[in-house]
Amino acid sequence: RVRPPPSESLHHGATSAYATAPFPPQVQNCNRAVSVARQVGLVVAGVAGKDLADGISMYILSMASQLMRTHACQFLEALGMGDADMLEWANCQIKRHDEAMPNLRNFADPQIRTGVFLLKLLRSVAPECAREELILSGTTEEERAQNARYAISCAHKAGCTVFATWEDVVEGRPRMMLCLLAAIMAEDLR
Repeated sequence: RVRPPPSESLHHGATSAYATAPFPPQVQNCNRAVSVARQVGLVVAGVAGKDLADGISMYILSMASQLMRTHACQFLEALGMGDADMLEWANCQIKRHDEAMPNLRNFADPQIRTGVFLLKLLRSVAPECAREELILSGTTEEERAQNARYAISCAHKAGCTVFATWEDVVEGRPRMMLCLLAAIMAEDLR
């Protein structure tokens, strides 16, 4: 049996519940995300749900990096540790395998930009994920970029939850390096 065609009023006069809502559902969800971000103490001044729904990367990356840092700090706090303790842990891990490697002084230390420290740290935590012969000296920009790409790849291979990019390593962004070292440390403690 064939159904009769719907009436004209169904085609032209019907509106969805979403069309009559003040904001589309994705903007409502993003507004909720911004609200929750404020409640947990993130700095989201000037960020609206519409900015996130529109995919403005500056706002999305800002919130994501703050969430990652908060997560890393909560992880350290749960262990009763601070930033200095994590640096001490990383330096001790390196010294067990490479006495000649200089200590990392802070998360903005220029030597982290070469990628060598991260690769040697990953090698000490998960030796199967990084090959010594693939670690370059990091003296040129190209070598630093290759080391950084390899370090991020090895961190993934080791099972770390990685939010940092190779560009973060090459540029030596301290907050992202904190998050990356926390992820490596978490994997080591598993």
